[in-house]
Amino acid sequence: MDSKLLDIPRDQWTILRDVHAGDRKNLTGYDLIEYFINWAPSSSAETIKIYTTDADFPDHGRYILIVALPSSSLIFEDNLYIIYLQHSVAQKAYVYLNTVKESLEELQSALCILNLQTWHLICGYEERLKPVVEHYWTARRQPCQLVHQDALVYHLPKSAINKFPRTDTPNLYCRNLEHWPYRSDKSLALITGFIKNNFSAGFFETGKLHGWCLRSPHGSLSNLHVLTAYRRAGVGSTIIRFIAEVIEGTGSEVLATVLPENEKSRNMFEKLGFEVINTVYWSVVPETQVGSMSEKIDSLVEIPRGDWIKLRDLYDKQEPSSHGYMCINNYINWVQHEPELPIRILSLNGDWQKEGTFLISVEMGHKHLLFFNTLNDDLSPLTKALECLKPSNDQYLFFGYRSRFDPVIRHIGKTFLTKELSLTDGIWYYATKELVSTFTIEVPNGIRLDNLSIKDAETVNEIWPHRHPNSVEFVRRLIQYSENVGAYDETGKLVSWCLRLPVGSLGLLQVLESHKRLGLGSLMVRALSKKINDLGESVVAPVVPENIASRTMFEKLGFQQIDKVYWAE
Repeated sequence: MDSKLLDIPRDQWTILRDVHAGDRKNLTGYDLIEYFINWAPSSSAETIKIYTTDADFPDHGRYILIVALPSSSLIFEDNLYIIYLQHSVAQKAYVYLNTVKESLEELQSALCILNLQTWHLICGYEERLKPVVEHYWTARRQPCQLVHQDALVYHLPKSAINKFPRTDTPNLYCRNLEHWPYRSDKSLALITGFIKNNFSAGFFETGKLHGWCLRSPHGSLSNLHVLTAYRRAGVGSTIIRFIAEVIEGTGSEVLATVLPENEKSRNMFEKLGFEVINTVYWSVVPETQVGSMSEKIDSLVEIPRGDWIKLRDLYDKQEPSSHGYMCINNYINWVQHEPELPIRILSLNGDWQKEGTFLISVEMGHKHLLFFNTLNDDLSPLTKALECLKPSNDQYLFFGYRSRFDPVIRHIGKTFLTKELSLTDGIWYYATKELVSTFTIEVPNGIRLDNLSIKDAETVNEIWPHRHPNSVEFVRRLIQYSENVGAYDETGKLVSWCLRLPVGSLGLLQVLESHKRLGLGSLMVRALSKKINDLGESVVAPVVPENIASRTMFEKLGFQQIDKVYWAE
């Protein structure tokens, strides 16, 4: 399976959480995900995303969770491309990852997709994930400020929890962190978030705070501290017992992380009955190092679906392009009918508003269909965008591009893909709107013209020379969402048809052997051409050079050769 990063919708986070329910002692499992399900951001600039490699995450539980505090710029390499998400005023990001499967290959590939353009911390990963993180840093060629900072994970068995009776309820609040040894100019917001979004406990005497313990997003006890004057009085143990009782009451395991060299804390936890069950690690890349790295990276930024119409309208509706207005409009229509379709439109570094440089990725089972275009005469930005594609043996089908892009795709094939591309060329025919308006529709006796129906997809696909596994689904969508025409005999049998390809052109033209030489091919072309012409769009068609019969028919109708088009896979 090729790794890729898919955004798990928030309403499916509980599904991911429950996959990890079998091990409540794991610091990057159930309780971590539960924390962020209930997480309340302190500002709209704080964002959280959970990514996985594929739709089977309810089975493998594989995820990368990213918390971006104001303004991290997040870059991910998909199995197809690099995705860049911009958040304003960047400061830092926190990364969590896990999988319930023994195999770490997919998680390792997914993490190597990650390239945060800010200070970031990979948090609380287990010993078994150390090689995954090491591979990430190696692949990024980035030194770390902190490498595998370890902490012992303590667990308090339920049988050892001592109930701590209290007659009062602690007044829990956040104040300036004068006594937290790891404080910084940014740490107040961090601690506020811990208290706001999780359990915490403070030890008070006459309203004054003398000691405290928080619970981290991992679900472990953290930030335990007692003021000097109250040490050796059992205050730390009292706080731990109190918060342990609260956590145990929710059904969670009581866990704590302690630095190995902190002998006093270790002794206290062990005296209370905590047992060491694991070691977890943290690694850091500072912002200054990432800044130099970001200058070297081009990336593909996903264009939100709400902006697809703006992109489409940059292109001339009348331009007979294979990857212009009609292609973008086709996929706008598709996702309006099926929002869950795996269709994405990408741009280089988020720059598409002026020159309209884009790449459309359509996942069609065995292949990813790729469409691309630019209004810029300089093809170097488009070339850079295509260079962001991940190397692959046979994953891509570059679909129906014009001749000016042929050198670009040949360059991509030789330089960035792992095997030589197989190219197929076609003649790009065009009929002016004035010509199409003269077309007449004279239907032979015994023949009825109508739109194709979904049930015709099997027939169309079976005879299509370029069919492939799952291509019938592609044909169904062409029938459902695009203009088409079919000819039926007196028994209702489909005997000829013509569909419209995603690039807006005529395609899949076919006449059954039993009904050839009746002029049905020409009739299909004329009928569908008039439908497209009525939409105010260009009438175009690709024809294989060796298909002399089709070429003769199109030219007899008045279609003109205006270019060549190519398919490469």
